[in-house]
Amino acid sequence: MSWNNLSRRRFLQTTTAASAIAGLAPTTGAFAQSTKVLRVRAYTNPEVLDPANRIGAVEDDIMRCLWGGLITVKAGDEWGWEKEFATEIVPESATRIRFQLKPGIPWSDGMGEVTAEDVKYSYERIANPEMKAAYRIDWEKLDKVEVTGTHSGVIILKEPFMPLWETTLPAGSGLILCKKAVEKLDGQKFTIVPDRSRTTTRSTTSSSTIPMRPKSPSKLASWTMPRSCRSARSSG
Repeated sequence: MSWNNLSRRRFLQTTTAASAIAGLAPTTGAFAQSTKVLRVRAYTNPEVLDPANRIGAVEDDIMRCLWGGLITVKAGDEWGWEKEFATEIVPESATRIRFQLKPGIPWSDGMGEVTAEDVKYSYERIANPEMKAAYRIDWEKLDKVEVTGTHSGVIILKEPFMPLWETTLPAGSGLILCKKAVEKLDGQKFTIVPDRSRTTTRSTTSSSTIPMRPKSPSKLASWTMPRSCRSARSSG
């Protein structure tokens, strides 16, 4: 299965669930032939697209269109997971998980490709107590991610952690960010700023336009605050 096909499948799976307004923007191959936009109603306005500090399901759905993880939730009536960015992910023991990334998944704006260093940065960033991440509990048992090659590494836990395969790796906390891009932000944190052409982020102290999205046909186009939410807020 090609990278483009995988991205399209993820986009359709996640946005039909309950995302804010998201669009399909072509990049290469067959997707360059046309542009399609899928509009879906959401129950609230997205505020944070940082996996470490996401607020709820709406943000999670949008983030799944922008980034990917080693594994993802498998479609179907029964719960399960399947490989996404990983070509191989093997538990060597209860506390060691070896992974191999697909080579050649490019970041936007010339940021190179997705590497094991990005995986290490993304997961250790959430686990770092100094980050005070809202979802630190998902990686609280993480000791470190050991990089063994450009596209390979080992996730090392302090002790066995069963939720790793259920609510961490296949969920928002398992999404991989671009290390080079996030490190440019003040405090290495961001919220959200809409932009049709690229993933855009806002740091906690200043605004920055930073590319963080792997190239794919999935792009966040725009969103509109639901009327019911505006009414509720304005009424106090």
